[in-house]
Amino acid sequence: MKKGYINCNIWQNPATAFATSDEYIIKVGTNQEIEELLCKEDAEIVDLKGMFVVPGFVDSHMHLAELGMYLSNVVLDDCHSNEEVIEKVKEKLATTKAGEWIIGRGYNEESFPDHQKPTRQMLDEISTEVPIALTRACGHVLSANTAALKAAGITEHTKIEGGNVDYENGFVEENALNNIHNAYPQPDVEKIKEYIRIGASYANQFGVTTVGSDDFLAVAHDYKPVLSAFASLAYKQDMTVRVNEQCEFNNPKEFAKFLDDGYTFDVGDDYFRIGPLKLITDGSLGARTAYMKNAYADDPTTKGIASLEEDVIETYVRLANQFNMPTIAHAIGDAALDNVLHVYKDTVLEGNPLHHGIVHCQIMRPDQIKQVLDQKLACYFQSIFIDYDAQILASRVGKELA
Repeated sequence: MKKGYINCNIWQNPATAFATSDEYIIKVGTNQEIEELLCKEDAEIVDLKGMFVVPGFVDSHMHLAELGMYLSNVVLDDCHSNEEVIEKVKEKLATTKAGEWIIGRGYNEESFPDHQKPTRQMLDEISTEVPIALTRACGHVLSANTAALKAAGITEHTKIEGGNVDYENGFVEENALNNIHNAYPQPDVEKIKEYIRIGASYANQFGVTTVGSDDFLAVAHDYKPVLSAFASLAYKQDMTVRVNEQCEFNNPKEFAKFLDDGYTFDVGDDYFRIGPLKLITDGSLGARTAYMKNAYADDPTTKGIASLEEDVIETYVRLANQFNMPTIAHAIGDAALDNVLHVYKDTVLEGNPLHHGIVHCQIMRPDQIKQVLDQKLACYFQSIFIDYDAQILASRVGKELA
C-alpha cells in the first residue's frame, strides 16, 4: 500500500515530502511532486504539519532477544541501592511458580551508596529454595543465591577457564556465566519469538529500525532454537526491525558445524540475515573483567579476564576466512585488543575486503589505533559508554589511559 507524507521537516534535506510503498521509501521531493505521484493511486496522504523526520536509526551492536528476555523479567536499571534491588526481587518472588527462576538484570553498584553488588547472603535472605540470578548492567557478572549456584553445579571449588567464581559472595563472571545460563529453564522457539517481538518493539520506540544483534547464545544453549525463531518471524514478515545477526558460538567446533550445515555470511532476507562471526574476548570495565595490560588502578590484584586466548581467536578467524565471513571481536581492555590485533595482523588481507572489525574498542593505545587505521578495521562504537563508563574510567584504568 502506498502512502504520502507532506509538510515534513526532513533532516538535512530541502525536500518537504516523501512517498512509501509498504515498508520502502519510493520517492523524496516536494509536496507537489508527492501529491502528483500518488494522485491516481488509492493512497493516503498524511500531513505531518512540520514534524521532524529522520531515517530509521541503525544500532551497530546489541542483543535483541536478550533485551526482550530482560524486559520480561526483573528490570533493575532504575534501582539506586541494594535495598531497592531486594524489594523488586521480593515482589517477583510472590508470583514465582515452582520450578521457575527469578532472573533480573540491570543493576549498577556504582550508583549505590555503598558501591557493593548484591551478594549471595542478601539473596539467600529472600529465598534459599528459588534460584535467583541478577546480572549486572554490563552483562559480564551476575549475583547468585545458593540455590542458583547449586542448580548450576557451582561449588566453592569450581574453576572455569576464561571465567571466575567468587562462591562466598555469589559473584559469577565471564565464561562462568555459561554455567548459570545453561541451568536456566530453556525457552522454546515460541518463547524466543516473544522475546524478539518485545525487544523489537522497545527498539522501535527509539526510532531504531535495523540492528546488528548477537543472539545465538543470549537466551538458549546454542544457536538452533534462536535461528528457528528468527527464521519463522522473518518468513511471516512479523519483524519490526531488520536484524543482521552477529553469530556467537560456544566453541570453534560448533561454528564449523554451523558452516557445514550451509549457513554463512549474508544468507537470509530483508528481515533477518546471517552477519559476521562474533567473538567475545574479554569482559567490561564496570565489572573489572575487561582484559588490561596492566592491573586495574582501583584493584591491583586483577588485570581482568581473557575470555578467549589468542590461539582460539585465530582458529575462529581462519575458519571464518575460508567461508568469506567477517569476524567482529568484542575487545574492551587493551590486552584483549592486543590479542585480537595480533591475530588480525596475520589473517586480514590488505584493505580488509571482508570488513573484519572490533566491537567496543574502549581502551586503545596509540600503537593500537595506528594498526586499526593501517588495516582499515571496522570499529563498532557504542555511545552509551560515553555516559555509562565516563564516571569510572579514570579510577579503573588511570588518567593516562582514560
